[in-house]
Amino acid sequence: LKQRVGDQSLVIYYDSLNSVGRVHYQNALSTQNKACFDACDGIFTNYWWGDEQLQQSAALAGPSRQPDVYMGIDCFARGTSYTAGPGCAAACHLVRRAGLSLALFAPGWSIECGSASKCTTEGRAAAAEKGFWESLGV
Repeated sequence: LKQRVGDQSLVIYYDSLNSVGRVHYQNALSTQNKACFDACDGIFTNYWWGDEQLQQSAALAGPSRQPDVYMGIDCFARGTSYTAGPGCAAACHLVRRAGLSLALFAPGWSIECGSASKCTTEGRAAAAEKGFWESLGV
């Protein structure tokens, strides 16, 4: 793909497919998706991971490619151990501590459901939106 598009492209693989092309969420960099990871610029995992998947992903990527592993975090916290919105900060902290990168699902949470959704002026909404992102440390 990079040969066709060019070196300026960035190819990120989503972990929903296993090595035989079937949908199977890994929630991590695993032996099932490592060949795809090795062939592209990074991997974006699903968000149903725990500490074991974080450690597995970091170890399998190795120090030089850990930043290329984007651990999914769902701002709505669907099926996760953390809570929605500001509760995602705990997951962000764990990912950073593991030396991996973040990939946020549904970042519109702050405008759809967070304090920005209740603001009556654009300025207040922008301030609330900024506060949400700052609470995540991003």
